[in-house]
Amino acid sequence: MSKRSHVLFIPVVLLALAASPAAASLVCVSSAAPVLVRSEGLSEQMGDIVLNCSGGVPNGSLKGALSVFLSVPVTNRVSPSGAVDAVLTVDNGSGTPGSAGAIPTLVGNGITFSGINTTLSPEGTITLRISNLRGAVASQGVDNTAPIQAALGYMGDDVLFTQTVLTVGLPRRALLVGAAAASIQCYASPAPKTVSMEGLFAAGTRSATMRLTPGFNGAFQKRVPGADSGVRFVFNLSGFPLGARVFVPDAIAGSDASQPTGGGGLVAPRAAGAYTPTLEGSLLLARVEGADANGAGGVPVFTPGAPGSGTVVLNGASEVPLVSGAGQVVFEVVDANPLTRASVEVPIFLAIPYVSGNFAPQAKVSVTLGPVSTVARAAEAEPVPRFLAVTPPADCPSGTECAALFPKLRVKAPPFEYTAKSGDPEKGDWFLIINDGGGVLAYSMYVTYKTGSNWIRLQNDPWGNGWIWVKPKDLAPGVYEAILHVDAGVCAGTVDLPVKLTVTPATPPGPKIDLVAHSATYEPTPLAPGSIAMVKGSGLAGETVSASFDGLPSALFYVSEEQINLLVPAELGLRTSAQLVVTVDGVASDPVTVPLAEVSPGIFPGGILNQNGSLNSAENPAEVGSIVAIFATGLPEVEGAITAKIHDREITQPEYAGPAPTLTGVQQVNIRIPADLPPMTTEVVLCGRNSAGQNVCSPPAKITLRH
Repeated sequence: MSKRSHVLFIPVVLLALAASPAAASLVCVSSAAPVLVRSEGLSEQMGDIVLNCSGGVPNGSLKGALSVFLSVPVTNRVSPSGAVDAVLTVDNGSGTPGSAGAIPTLVGNGITFSGINTTLSPEGTITLRISNLRGAVASQGVDNTAPIQAALGYMGDDVLFTQTVLTVGLPRRALLVGAAAASIQCYASPAPKTVSMEGLFAAGTRSATMRLTPGFNGAFQKRVPGADSGVRFVFNLSGFPLGARVFVPDAIAGSDASQPTGGGGLVAPRAAGAYTPTLEGSLLLARVEGADANGAGGVPVFTPGAPGSGTVVLNGASEVPLVSGAGQVVFEVVDANPLTRASVEVPIFLAIPYVSGNFAPQAKVSVTLGPVSTVARAAEAEPVPRFLAVTPPADCPSGTECAALFPKLRVKAPPFEYTAKSGDPEKGDWFLIINDGGGVLAYSMYVTYKTGSNWIRLQNDPWGNGWIWVKPKDLAPGVYEAILHVDAGVCAGTVDLPVKLTVTPATPPGPKIDLVAHSATYEPTPLAPGSIAMVKGSGLAGETVSASFDGLPSALFYVSEEQINLLVPAELGLRTSAQLVVTVDGVASDPVTVPLAEVSPGIFPGGILNQNGSLNSAENPAEVGSIVAIFATGLPEVEGAITAKIHDREITQPEYAGPAPTLTGVQQVNIRIPADLPPMTTEVVLCGRNSAGQNVCSPPAKITLRH
């Protein structure tokens, strides 16, 4: 067997296996503040991830690499040197937070902050914050409201995360339109003597109006640090007859302005609009001069003044050049109040000379968020923000002017009053989040604690169901109170719901083993000495946790109340069974008989990597003739005893078969895919030969191939 080792990037599911044992010195409470993100967006900024770590050596060091993987493609900016603009800050309480020397680089579908080298506080604590993560939300479908999740992994000093998967983004449609593709009847209409809003109104130039409505608070965002522009709107005009002239305002005031701009076709009366700069901001669009066909580049023709500089009447207007009856105009959000859902009415003026027998063809005006792009990957020069070109939904589903333009929040819930004993598992209820108005209801949920902290967990789904769980496990006896806030913004409203939990004393039970399973297959099959096993049960966590097989100590990789991942001691040798005992804070579980086998292979879920280090999947197949790395446990470590089978082909000589670097109990098998196999999704198995000369094979795992 060749000893060439093709060591590839290990996915986060395997990084978790490399986490410290239960006695890890540094425990990090993982949390995230999920933010509403535009589902049409390709470079949306996610909520920050915070790791509050404690239990380390006072004034000790923290060294290693922290990785974060998004459930959508990462689309951060990449410098020519390969660094990305995501930010990791560390704070040990000594002063201004810094980067600790971490260098962020792309690794597969994630970002790794390598080279962390910092010092813990005198109390052995430190706080790490990951910010400016950007992702292609639109890649999961613009109508898919599945939360964007981030998975964490750490390589280096002993660090244990309380959670490795966090929600960082909540996708919502950002743009709703009064008419998704407006039709304009091209009747004769006079041209203005002076191209201005006042001149257009004075001449009686006909106009059509398109209303733009944000899908949630903050969806129409002005330019922020790290972005190239504010959110833009790309209007495409087509079908105008020969001789037609089209005019648009240079700046447009939204519905929360001193005086909204309007063409008289919808709610706002005919008015140029007036804008007053304030600290809070109000919605204001400015036409972009010199933008390219995608709506990128160029410069807004109007810049808001400083707060307090006084009200400005928005009298400017410009003609849109038409070529063969088609043209384009781009507007950018140059001011907005992120706490309101102000809409804006965009009047489009049309002048057509009178011709005898003139008829009324229909011209079209469509709009999308901009700049428009299809680039769903990290890049050096792609615009930020950028959006997939999709047709916006109507802000009034009936297609007519609706009385309730904005949604209205209502919550139907039982009383949130609970009684539990210390150490009890979570308990809770579900409730309904109802939209009694129009449009799309976007909301957030959060808790204000009156007593204690972090004893409530919340969850919701796209269908208006919410869940609340109270967590009495780590609470001392007493009465705990909090307020659950369901916040849909200034327009739709906020509902506040009281929560009460009464905790009574209880004697914590000892550990109990319910199931011992193979860590890769999750099946209660015989375990091989030296492999990784999973123990399920209750009462498995504590200050001091240990496990043994026939009295032989076992290394622990992961410990929680209901699960332990551990190493089956290699010293068990050729035994056919062993007695497993878990001890928590001096209390031992009842022994459980565990069947053993010399060889018992299994391939980890997500444990097949392509040659470039990416996870193999139906969307990301491996090229035939290339090398894939397969990660498993339970294989023998005897030279030449490991083989593989892919589709109907036996692989008797893997490129490499042996221990996976840095991962105790994990084997890495690198095989070359036969070049004559067709593109397909098929199966791969790994086999190991025992001392009796018998081949024992793993359950099959899916692998997808391409040419």
